[in-house]
Amino acid sequence: MRIGIPVLGSALLLFSAGCCWFLPPGDPPSGDIETLVLPAERDRRGAENDTVTSLFAYTLQHHPGAAMSVEADVVMLPVARRIIERTGKISGIRYAAQAPLVLRADESNGRWSFQLYDSARASIVWQEVFVLKP
Repeated sequence: MRIGIPVLGSALLLFSAGCCWFLPPGDPPSGDIETLVLPAERDRRGAENDTVTSLFAYTLQHHPGAAMSVEADVVMLPVARRIIERTGKISGIRYAAQAPLVLRADESNGRWSFQLYDSARASIVWQEVFVLKP
């Protein structure tokens, strides 16, 4: 009896999962189901503040006190260093010339793009993109 109820329940769930009983009748609506909304435009200071907040939330949970290096062009290098410095005051991260975590910063087409690359995992572990006000 103890085995029969879970087996019967599992069989009932598998049977009902394969059926389309829960779909509404009729044809699906035409056109876009969801309207594409572009992210809000930010001024440079606002984008920097939002980056610090987002990076803080990620690093506090996953890499508190970690060292980070920077990969950026000449224009974005001081911004990226300032973001690490400001975030470090909250979550303890710090700048290091050679570190397994690399903050990549790029400005192109009126957007700021930030990525945190983890060389140990060989993958991007965090990312933010901001549309800048003209």
